[in-house]
Amino acid sequence: MAPIKVMDMKYAERMADDAQVQASEPIYKRHKCLSCGVICGVLILLVVLILVILALTVFKARDPDIMVNKVTLQNLNVTFDLPTSLMPQVNLQIMLNISVHNPNKATFKYTNSTSVLYYHNLTVGQAPISAGRIGAGGTENKNLVLTVQANRFLQGMSFLNDFVAGVIPVSTVSRISGRVNILNLFKHHAVSTAYCDTTVFVTNATLKDFVCRYKVKL
Repeated sequence: MAPIKVMDMKYAERMADDAQVQASEPIYKRHKCLSCGVICGVLILLVVLILVILALTVFKARDPDIMVNKVTLQNLNVTFDLPTSLMPQVNLQIMLNISVHNPNKATFKYTNSTSVLYYHNLTVGQAPISAGRIGAGGTENKNLVLTVQANRFLQGMSFLNDFVAGVIPVSTVSRISGRVNILNLFKHHAVSTAYCDTTVFVTNATLKDFVCRYKVKL
């Protein structure tokens, strides 16, 4: 009968060891899950940190540059509707050559806009700027033709005086509005505007040197 007792004791010890192993398994699993969670959290933080650093350095959003390269008087026509009216009828066309540069590492998308021609703060003509996109580091050139009909000028109170003096002061406002989307995470919106002033000399159909200034609104 003694050998049976020895076997019972060994069986009991084995059962106790198995019980300890089973009791320690949940603790091990909990530590393993906790370690995995910590590692995943650290990796996510590192990815976010890298994206933020890239967004502030290499992919830092910058405003597009709009530039008026040339202003040309394409047409000037002066007529008189005698004897119905003694007021001069002035029709003219002014062409703007503008360029828009995208300094970003991502595509710049801009919406429909306009270039407006003013005479003493009175809107006398405009040209559409169609929506489009400019690739990373790219530049796009546009020719905008602003046409003014005679009746537009006649709405100005000082038009007759300016015409007699031989000079018609005009100004243009060209605006580009768009957005840069970086990595589908960071969106940068800006409005770039070019203001130009010039004078039309009626006697010889020329333009005085134009002066432009630029403004960016975030």
